[in-house]
Amino acid sequence: YDDEKAQLKKDLNAAPGKISLILDCWTSKNFFSFHGIIASWISESWEYKETLIGMDILNGNHSGKTLAESLFKVINEFGIADKILGVTTDNAANCDTMFKEFASECENI
Repeated sequence: YDDEKAQLKKDLNAAPGKISLILDCWTSKNFFSFHGIIASWISESWEYKETLIGMDILNGNHSGKTLAESLFKVINEFGIADKILGVTTDNAANCDTMFKEFASECENI
């Protein structure tokens, strides 16, 4: 796991262009909340790449603040904050709050 994660981090940071993220969150029938983050990019050899980079089990519900913390953690973990082109989500109201919270977190650093 650690070796694969280290290689993925290298691949993401070696991407010659930007990285797009796709986010989704849901609650299971037994009331566990999940937050998935997928990264997609074009490699140096012009191959489309897409992989899961984050899969959090959230404490409590998936509020905007909780989702922003999860996103911020993954972006920092992979060191890709300066490479993000865009983020795709569904139109849930908590996504608006997530982006506001995320912007606030980014301003703090």
